Amino acid sequence: MILINKVLIFSVDPSMKPEVDLAIAELVKHGVIHKDEIDSALEKYPEAASIDDRDALGDFLEQIGLITAFQAGELRNKRIADLAMANYLILDRLGEGGMGTVFRARHKRMRRIVALKVLNPEIQENPDHLQRFQREIETLARLNHPGVIQAYDADFGPSGFFLVLELVEGNDLDGIVRKHGPLPVSEAIDAMIQSAKALQYVHDQGMVHRDIKPQNLMRNRQGDIKVADLGLVRLTESESTDDHNKQGLTQQFTIAGTLEFMAPEQAENTSGVDNRADIYSLGCSLYYILAGKNVYTGKSVMDKLMAHMTHPIPSIRELRTDVSEKLDNVFKKMVAKTVDQRYQTMNEVVADLENIKMLEKVSNVAPTNIVITPQTSQTETDTGTAFFESPIAKRAPSELEGTLIFNPGQKTSIQNDSNIATTSFIERPSQSGAELSQIDSAKVLLVEPSKLQGMMISNQLKSLGIADVKLAVSGEDAFEQFNKGGYKAIVCSQNLPDCSGIELAQNIKATPSGKGISFILITSNIDNEMESLAAKVDFKILRKPFTPEQLKSTLPVNAPSVTQPSVLQPATKTVLLVDDSSFARKRMLGILKTLGFDDVVEAADGAKGLAMAQNRPFLFIVSDFHMPILDGKGFVESLSQDPKLKSIPVLLITSEPDSFLLDPIRNLKSCRILSKSAEASVLKMEISKFIAL
Repeated sequence: MILINKVLIFSVDPSMKPEVDLAIAELVKHGVIHKDEIDSALEKYPEAASIDDRDALGDFLEQIGLITAFQAGELRNKRIADLAMANYLILDRLGEGGMGTVFRARHKRMRRIVALKVLNPEIQENPDHLQRFQREIETLARLNHPGVIQAYDADFGPSGFFLVLELVEGNDLDGIVRKHGPLPVSEAIDAMIQSAKALQYVHDQGMVHRDIKPQNLMRNRQGDIKVADLGLVRLTESESTDDHNKQGLTQQFTIAGTLEFMAPEQAENTSGVDNRADIYSLGCSLYYILAGKNVYTGKSVMDKLMAHMTHPIPSIRELRTDVSEKLDNVFKKMVAKTVDQRYQTMNEVVADLENIKMLEKVSNVAPTNIVITPQTSQTETDTGTAFFESPIAKRAPSELEGTLIFNPGQKTSIQNDSNIATTSFIERPSQSGAELSQIDSAKVLLVEPSKLQGMMISNQLKSLGIADVKLAVSGEDAFEQFNKGGYKAIVCSQNLPDCSGIELAQNIKATPSGKGISFILITSNIDNEMESLAAKVDFKILRKPFTPEQLKSTLPVNAPSVTQPSVLQPATKTVLLVDDSSFARKRMLGILKTLGFDDVVEAADGAKGLAMAQNRPFLFIVSDFHMPILDGKGFVESLSQDPKLKSIPVLLITSEPDSFLLDPIRNLKSCRILSKSAEASVLKMEISKFIAL
């Protein structure tokens, strides 16, 4: 047993070293974990017996999900006490700014997840900065609006003064534009309407924000906009209660605000601006989210200031033809050089934007009934996709001709002459002559969403002497490839992300060019109904698992004979294991070896893992999420962007619970995510499924 701050703490495990015992006692004392949790973990996981220092303890507790990666780092660095900020427990660091650092935290009793804004030490020593921080606290305490980030509490902890704020699970508009490019017009209008409504509320309370910019306009997962960072807010004369409001907060700064979004009058007299300065800044923000760049640029502070004062107002329409003249005029009025020529209230801005929103909805729908799917990620799609409703969508599959695609997420069951339910299609705009002339020379189309399964079946096909194999990962992808022509056979998994293999077979067989093609359905579950459908629709069924000879028997009779056994080359049996935790690598190494993978290459971070993947082939990769230099997200994205590496399946095993962080990786469709906290037997079973042993 040990004594901490005159409190007697009994050792949780007599076999553990004093250093580990002390660390556990500190974690329990500061409320990071509960004693019964650690007792249960030590009993449940036999590998805990090998823990011999703080590093191994941090790795272990992170592995099983009792602490976060950030908390594990603080444990290793002997800063456990810093995790407890009064009634709040710090979970992760979210970001850092000029005033302080923002953390994700949890109230110890209420369990509410919040954002904790902790002032930097140097800021806490500056009276003017402390006054600004106090002003933000007082300002937020007076505000209660769904469009303004809410303040819950303010206090003092081991790291100093902090403000407790509503946590917005999302990104600011600047981050969204930087990652995905300019917003679609409809999204930009909606974001500005929400922002203007929230700012009208702020103005009604007698306040001016003075630092409106895309970085201070947060958008959550539901698409709601939240105005953030009221540290530079100014009270109007009627609301001002002291002279410090007019002078003290701005004495430290020649100018208060952000130059790229600052109204001309704000640069001349920061303390004398009114609500129309916020209107100007919001107009600059509108330009940025539509154009992807600032309204005015300059090499120096003076260049930027003079540009706002003297340069002609640009037109957004010159950069984007989908921006209407009405919307362009709203922008120009918002950023008029003189305050009298601008909108006088945010309500006026809202009225005009809502009118445009209503009119543009009508104009977009009336002529062709276009629905635009907005760009979501540069790794997912380069452009939005326009789908046109057409009478062809209402016809049976036997009548469909031309280019057809699946409408993901919007399947419609219809009946054909055989009374078989099928997935309806919508017509896609026809390709150009140049595109149609590029006929794919591949002879076999393999439809398999699993990268690993796709690689294995492709190797089997190539072992049969079929060199040209084209891989599709979904029904939509397969139908696009099929329409390019040149295929003698389609080998398709029953389980696809957007339809079933049977549905794909039905629709391909319903087209003139699909009647003579061999369609082989791969599945492990065969019943009488499926066999009956196979006879009606004309496709073959191949039960998994299968040999190359069994696969050959389903292909057209002129398929080449077997030239080599279906055995992966030794190099492709190698597995890459990427994790900065030696404890985690040791644990995973043991699991992989029990599954028959003796050739495992280890990397201590994502950057090293990427370099290794670029230099030698791997069957698949097992990676952690939180790593130095290059984290799991960056690692997987780098792999997916490399033509030589994007086909390597990745198994991400992490203790990170936040789907907001993990969803972008899932959307890459190249990896599967498992929890580190799972027992070894569960991980072994899930990995077995992943590698299809």
